[in-house]
Amino acid sequence: MVLGFLFAGFGELLLFAATALTILVNMGQLTGNVVSRNIYITSIDARNIGTSLSNTTGSTTALFASDQSVATGSGEGLKLQYYWGPYRQCGGEGVNFPRGCSDSYIGYRWEPLATLESDASPTISSEIAAAIPSGYVTDNDRLGLLSRVANVILLVGTILTGLAFLTGFLAHRFCFAFAALECLGAAGCLAVAAAIWTAILVKTRDAVPTGVELVIHYGNGLWMTWAAFAAVAVAIVPLLLACCVGRSKY
Repeated sequence: MVLGFLFAGFGELLLFAATALTILVNMGQLTGNVVSRNIYITSIDARNIGTSLSNTTGSTTALFASDQSVATGSGEGLKLQYYWGPYRQCGGEGVNFPRGCSDSYIGYRWEPLATLESDASPTISSEIAAAIPSGYVTDNDRLGLLSRVANVILLVGTILTGLAFLTGFLAHRFCFAFAALECLGAAGCLAVAAAIWTAILVKTRDAVPTGVELVIHYGNGLWMTWAAFAAVAVAIVPLLLACCVGRSKY
């Protein structure tokens, strides 16, 4: 009984950590509070992109929005920094400064070039397209589809993680087995979501042409997703042991 309680407690502790991490990832850029705005899956630093364009060097007024808090896609100029969460993206001077955001929806698409072009004036938009040759960075359809799939799978993994955590609280050996099964599904979803995001970010970073001052960063939300996957995967073992060695109830 004691051994089963210890196994169950350790599994629940891991699931609590994984649930907290996945909730934080899903909060990324969703609101303007201090927690949400500091969590993102990826970000882009566009502060030096003017050096890559022919007609805007030394004219930051024409290139960047004078009001960095205007909504993205307004065509009033680029944002200095862009941040993407699972449901929307925001841009501005930084996470703790004035910024504007897009509409939010489930399965938000990551289309970096389209984002820049929609923010820039028509003249600057054409220069951005000309500065980045056709390739992986400009493939909005592929990047949008893959990121949407990853974000939807991330949401499913979050739900399964939370369900596994709640199921384990029922303190029944068969509930521990069911929680372990939910953990297996959650771990698979989180691993797939994190792997897709990692793959497209690696390929996009490598595909940015030399001389184009557009810096793509891995976000803390990506590492938190990987950490949540590890916690859920490890939790399967103690939950199964709790099912095997425990009594029907504690």
